Amino acid sequence: MLLMRQRMRNAMLTVTNIKTEANDHISKVFCPDCGRGYKLKSSLRNHMKWECGKEPQFNCQYCSYKAKQKMHITRHIERMHKVIDYSSVMHNVVDLSSVKKESMEVDKA
Repeated sequence: MLLMRQRMRNAMLTVTNIKTEANDHISKVFCPDCGRGYKLKSSLRNHMKWECGKEPQFNCQYCSYKAKQKMHITRHIERMHKVIDYSSVMHNVVDLSSVKKESMEVDKA
């Protein structure tokens, strides 16, 4: 962890201003290991922590695709295999058939 903090400090020292076609100056920070540039320091920090020099840790259950971020594998499955995971929202779904029966029994009483 200490090594990563030192690498991040060094990367922050190498902020580069880039001139665009519209003559705007955009600051970028670059990964000291692979040279990839980011607008946000937090994006560089995530890159260094989860991606740079690491093997993909998320595998598609339908094909051989691998990703370094969970969001990327989720997006791949939604787009390529047309599968949407509703498990995160299913706990809020109410079984309407039981609600309807209960309300009808209350009305009868």
